[in-house]
Amino acid sequence: MKQSYYLLFIFSFILLGCSKNSTEVTIVETPVANFQFFVNGNLLTGTFTSAYKKLHTIHLGTDRNDTSFLISFDENGHFGKIIYTYQEPISGTFKKFTTFRDNSSSNFNFQLISYDAVNKRVKANFSGYIYFDPTNLNSESKFINGSFDLPVKEYVPPVANIINEAKINGVYWRATNKFQTREVGNYNNITVQCLNDEVYKIMISFRDERGNTTLPGVYNFTNTDVVKKVQIAKYNPITRSYINYNCSGRVTFINIWNYCIQGTYNFTGVNPSNPSDTITIENGNFKLDYNPFL
Repeated sequence: MKQSYYLLFIFSFILLGCSKNSTEVTIVETPVANFQFFVNGNLLTGTFTSAYKKLHTIHLGTDRNDTSFLISFDENGHFGKIIYTYQEPISGTFKKFTTFRDNSSSNFNFQLISYDAVNKRVKANFSGYIYFDPTNLNSESKFINGSFDLPVKEYVPPVANIINEAKINGVYWRATNKFQTREVGNYNNITVQCLNDEVYKIMISFRDERGNTTLPGVYNFTNTDVVKKVQIAKYNPITRSYINYNCSGRVTFINIWNYCIQGTYNFTGVNPSNPSDTITIENGNFKLDYNPFL
């Protein structure tokens, strides 16, 4: 009889313990935002509490004058650029330094450790030189390194869905960086030059809204055309220069409005020094803003 009471006591104790454990609440702590940034080995005090995502691009800071630091990249880990405004300690002069623009993966180390689209979290580290002139590896430079582990917030910019994407010889390509140039002697002829951290650069040429603007339409082009065309160039890291391919094909400008261009393209590029070296560009799709005053 005593043994029965003893077994009943043990059984009740186990049930009570299980019941107590089943009502316990598991507390999941949100990871702390972490950002570290060193310039020439010196840790800076500024920090970020979150990163922002717009379409495929993730960035910390902006390239306007409201932050002294910008880093941008895409969700697949292709690097865009870093811009840092440095203040000279003695003179107080401000200087802007940028990662080398062309084929940046060969000159700067950016590693996307993880991007969690469900829990909206990004983790990465970076190191390398930034330059006073982003096209000149011999210009004044600073060595930077850092890391971050931050929550990601969705961001809708003034011009949404900015993109330039295509298939280059069957391989998907998407720009993570861009800049614009104007034709010497004809200010209203603009070329928006798009690149990522690899070797290719795709350039779209048109007339801006301040001149006799390029009208929406379908345009067949050859390499001799000045505007209403698309070109491709391939960077040679040995010579530190681009091979500009002779290009012909078709570009469709769907919209040109409010300092934006949108359209599609398909074309072929031929190496002028080696006719057997051809590049096929298909399914090109772009929506890009440009600066009418730059």
